[in-house]
Amino acid sequence: MKPARSWIEVAIAASILFNVINNLFPIIKNLGAITFIFGLIHGMGFAGALSEFGFNKEHQLLSVLGFNLGVEIGQLVLLVVFLPILLWLRKSNYYKCYGMQLLSLLVGGVAIYWLFERW
Repeated sequence: MKPARSWIEVAIAASILFNVINNLFPIIKNLGAITFIFGLIHGMGFAGALSEFGFNKEHQLLSVLGFNLGVEIGQLVLLVVFLPILLWLRKSNYYKCYGMQLLSLLVGGVAIYWLFERW
């Protein structure tokens, strides 16, 4: 039997699954507070991953800042690559009828897998 994983990993997978469900069946329209809470949860996950690298105290702040900057740059690169494609796809009837739902179900399937793997 696998050892129990950190609760934060379960919370990250659950937050992704929640977003998928809300994407398919919109219940919550104003996502500001939820985005903030999920950002904190995902940030704690990054902090946990960083702590496993064993940075010493004198370089810890610089390491955290560098890691965070790298994550943000990576997100911006993905946004620059995929946002134009998604905006173009959004105009098609196929995407309106099936594409968003299929992509959401794909992401939801991965989230469910991660949720049970980390439980």
